[in-house]
Amino acid sequence: VNAEEQTIAVSGMRDLNGNSDNVTSKFVFYQPSPVNAKDLIITEIFADPTPSFGLPEHEFVEITNRSTNPIDLGGLTIGDLSSSAIVPNHILLPGHVIVLSSVSGSKEFQAIGQAIGLAKFPGLNNDGEPLLIKDPENRTIDSVNYSKQWYKSLEAAEGGISLELIDPSNICAEEENWIASLDPSGGTPGRTNSVSASKPDLTPPRLESVEVISFEELLVSFDEKLDKSTPTTGSFSISPAVELGSVHFADQTLRSIVVRLSPALRQRTLYTFAAKGYTDCAGNLVNDAMLIEFALPEEPEPTDLIINEILFNRRPEGVDFVELYNRSEKYILIADLALSNFEDSIRNLRVLNVDGVISPHSYIVFTPDPAVLSSQYPGSDPKAFRKSSIPPLNDESGTIALLDPHRNVI
Repeated sequence: VNAEEQTIAVSGMRDLNGNSDNVTSKFVFYQPSPVNAKDLIITEIFADPTPSFGLPEHEFVEITNRSTNPIDLGGLTIGDLSSSAIVPNHILLPGHVIVLSSVSGSKEFQAIGQAIGLAKFPGLNNDGEPLLIKDPENRTIDSVNYSKQWYKSLEAAEGGISLELIDPSNICAEEENWIASLDPSGGTPGRTNSVSASKPDLTPPRLESVEVISFEELLVSFDEKLDKSTPTTGSFSISPAVELGSVHFADQTLRSIVVRLSPALRQRTLYTFAAKGYTDCAGNLVNDAMLIEFALPEEPEPTDLIINEILFNRRPEGVDFVELYNRSEKYILIADLALSNFEDSIRNLRVLNVDGVISPHSYIVFTPDPAVLSSQYPGSDPKAFRKSSIPPLNDESGTIALLDPHRNVI
């Protein structure tokens, strides 16, 4: 049997002097097979081991052999974008898991289950980073770009609790297939994950945004990983008509596509981007066109945008707001705009950090809590509300200024 320990027993054999004995010997036969992408997957990440709820206070990454063949881990590397560690020889049987940790940490994890200590085990970033398993030819076997948001729990993200994969069979899912461990000790290294469940991807991918990179290029983003063969010009169209010259994935996440255009986009024109006939990594097909409007943004000049309404003396339990009006014909990018108080100089600068544009002759409202504002002003348009930090607005008197990306007062 491939990679399983066997025993051979010998009895009744004599040497030339007539000596005999019954002997046994153990051996392992190993027939290697190709290791393909996702044959090995990362199933648990312990990036912040402090404070401990019972687990050893050492970082670890757990990997699972989800293939039907035994795999020799020797020569594989695990690491982030800046450093990696080589895994020593160890045969991992189908369906089995093993914990990778530092040499000192592995000694404590071996009391729980299978564990290997790696020299130069890469430190795991508490806030998240890409982790990659690669074969000796530098081909990626699995990758996980985790973040603190994946815990889906503020308490768990503070430390001592691992991130666990929910469904190892759903190899296309990303953040939606990870969550904080529910085990009282804070994790399940070398054991079945506490959150293990069937979580197949049955939902088609959703078009999230269209960002103008230049007059000739768009960056189109989706809410999940697409099938690697998806990008074709036939899946996308633009109205008013702009010919699509080529499309290609922006990076290895397979969630963003760069679209080359010919002819170039025109300023002060509202376009509609339509996408259909493409599939996600799991094969879910988008049949009905998804639409997003976009425009070539311009920077504002003085008086293009004006402060149109201010709430500085809010209702009880309410929030302040600042409303802008675009009195120009431009589509103006708002992310790098800022609000501030202004008394001889700029004070209490607050960069808006809000995606999107403000269309010609339209309004936009910035407030710390759009939900509260909407509930207190039911006649308003909540689609115009954006959550953003704004400068302090004194109830008696004060100033508010709108600044362009170069911090000139508009």
